[in-house]
Amino acid sequence: MANHVYNDLHIEGPEEDIVVFLGFAVGENDCYGEDSILCANKFMNQHEMDNDGGDIYYTEITERKEGVVCFNFFTQWQPCLTVVKNMGEMFPILKFNLEYEDEGRAFKGHLVMADGIVTIDTHGPYYQNEEQMK
Repeated sequence: MANHVYNDLHIEGPEEDIVVFLGFAVGENDCYGEDSILCANKFMNQHEMDNDGGDIYYTEITERKEGVVCFNFFTQWQPCLTVVKNMGEMFPILKFNLEYEDEGRAFKGHLVMADGIVTIDTHGPYYQNEEQMK
């Protein structure tokens, strides 16, 4: 049985760009992954899907207000770093803040994409605080 990584994705930016992002990224029937409304497959090519995963499961929107949307979801074995990096490159006006953890395999991390580039990429053992992570 695969381990599930818990992912918390916060997206901020101008409301009109959030709406465009949601129109592209959210779907009900064309997403790859069980009970997912956030379509990772729209942000990955086939090579990335085969090598980096892209299965996003049990997605829920946990916050939605002017200029902000937040998702919680699970991935298998690893976080969806390629997906979030590609989101940031495709929508550089938006800021993507991903925090992830896998208590079972004892790791966690934090990735931030702003202005289309990675501004924070830390990861480490589950029981370290963020200042100790690489």
